[in-house]
Amino acid sequence: MKTIRLIFALVFSLTFMAVNAMNATQIMDKAANGFKSAGGVSATYTLIGRNIAKQSGSIKVQGNKFAIQHPMLSTWYDGKTLWNYNADSNEVTISNPTASEIQQVNPYALVSNYKSVYTSSLVKSKIKGTHCVLLKAKSSKNAISQIYLYLNSSNYTPVRLDIVSDGNATTTIVISNYKKGQKFGITDFVFPSAKYPSASKIDLR
Repeated sequence: MKTIRLIFALVFSLTFMAVNAMNATQIMDKAANGFKSAGGVSATYTLIGRNIAKQSGSIKVQGNKFAIQHPMLSTWYDGKTLWNYNADSNEVTISNPTASEIQQVNPYALVSNYKSVYTSSLVKSKIKGTHCVLLKAKSSKNAISQIYLYLNSSNYTPVRLDIVSDGNATTTIVISNYKKGQKFGITDFVFPSAKYPSASKIDLR
């Protein structure tokens, strides 16, 4: 489940890159500034993997807050408290994560500290009409070893990510309905208890 949340975080942390005459390092530097100035961001996604049934969901990000809707595990973070809802067990785990813990799943933290985790390079795209950025993990302990990010060559919006795990399994995420400048309320990033009245709570705070 932790790897799935990391993948979702990567979806948004990578969507703020723009490809032009700059090199990959300069593109990564612009990503952090783009993320901070984007305001509220939302998108839908479809996830496909070798041992994963095709799944769809949505994600919202605003500053250091985010919410991920997924059939298996949904997550809300309001800047202090993290809620993880497991649909299979109908349980919600509540915690106040440390800065290092939230950095692993928070798109804002990922994009702001990307150089410490990945090296980047521009590679030839295999998808017509896109640019491709290859990100390689610096540490062999990283659960994700490589990421191929495809961006539309005309407007630089994210199209697809191919994420390679340390076991060489590839998970593909196709992104759609990507929108910047969205306005969200604080309740968008808080577990909606009224929607899950029978959910068991595991409070780790």
